[in-house]
This record gives sequence, structure tokens and C-alpha cells, in this order.
Amino acid sequence: MAELLYGAQRSKRSAENLERVRRLPNSFQTLPVTEAVTERYGLLRAKLEARGLPKSDFDLVIACTALEHGAILVTNDGSLKDGSIEGLTVEDWLEA
Repeated sequence: MAELLYGAQRSKRSAENLERVRRLPNSFQTLPVTEAVTERYGLLRAKLEARGLPKSDFDLVIACTALEHGAILVTNDGSLKDGSIEGLTVEDWLEA
């Protein structure tokens, strides 16, 4: 939600997009950042950086949350769609 709210704030139609984003929790379940997610984050970040594939902190937290909960990550973010995170299932609904 934080990433979506940020994007809405930066958009040309911020009021309209903020309203759309604020309605989203009624449409799907938001997942918590648990201790297991943070453990996965530490391990995955170290592995990716060792391979020269750093990710932004927040993107990686989102990816680790999806991995930990066995969820599909819906994003248009190229760094999460690049296939560098093993086991992460990504869908880009903007490309459909």
C-alpha cells in the first residue's frame, strides 16, 4: 500500500488515484511483514548483492512477503520482474 500511495501522490491525477488506492484493501487481503519475512529478506538481500543484483529495500520486502505467503506479486517494477528472485511469481497486469 505504501508504494501505491507514493505513486498516487506523484501522479498527475493524485486525488483520483489516491481514492482508488485507498479502496484497494476492500478488494484483496494485505499481508503482514512477519519475522519469517524479515529472515527471508536478510538472506535474499545478501545473496542478491553477492551476485551483483541489488534491489531497493522496499521492493525486496514486498517480494519476500509474497514469497513467504506463497502469493503472486502483481507489479510493473522491472527489477522485480527480471527473474533474479528465485521462486517469485510475478504478474504485470498493465501488460495484459
